[in-house]
Amino acid sequence: MSDFIFVGYLIQEPYWKTWPKREGYRVASIEREFHPAINKHQWDIVEGIENPTRFLTRFPQLQELPLEPHQCKSVLHKQSPGWVVSGYALPRDVVEHRTLTSTDNKTTLVEFSYAEKIKRHDDLQLLGYEIVDEDDLFLSILNNCGYTAEQVRELGGPLNEYSLLSSVEDAERFKGSIKSDPRNPKMIPDHNQGIVLEVWGRP
Repeated sequence: MSDFIFVGYLIQEPYWKTWPKREGYRVASIEREFHPAINKHQWDIVEGIENPTRFLTRFPQLQELPLEPHQCKSVLHKQSPGWVVSGYALPRDVVEHRTLTSTDNKTTLVEFSYAEKIKRHDDLQLLGYEIVDEDDLFLSILNNCGYTAEQVRELGGPLNEYSLLSSVEDAERFKGSIKSDPRNPKMIPDHNQGIVLEVWGRP
């Protein structure tokens, strides 16, 4: 049984090439802009289970979608236009236990319960492991909290060409190290430990 469960796809801007403190990398962070027309809760049904997330449950065929024009907020995307499909997988315990509660506190559902019903049909390859905020899965602790590539190497392991960690062991080591690391002014002392995320794409 896999330790990770695939939760879906995003249509995103191409891998960043000029992200600060990542010179020489093609950054495949989940923080890349994704198309605003699809930046919403999906609420589609996967074998009878609702998908309340922003992740797409079917592989999107870009040539069949009206992706342009759009309101672009990313300076990096203006420099490198176009769209790519990325896929993401979360740890099994997150998929099985993470919940959403309605604003009136009357309804609670398992956020990713649909994920175990997804049937993948794609040619994406595993690019590496990202570490994201526990509260906001679209906020990268690995790539957007001020750590240099050398500091990431010291705390967890070397980054690969996509500015991701190449093994779960390195990702878990990085998660543990940042809790007590005093060098990063953007990290508050009680910051959550983060979640390891598999990133899938086309090299």
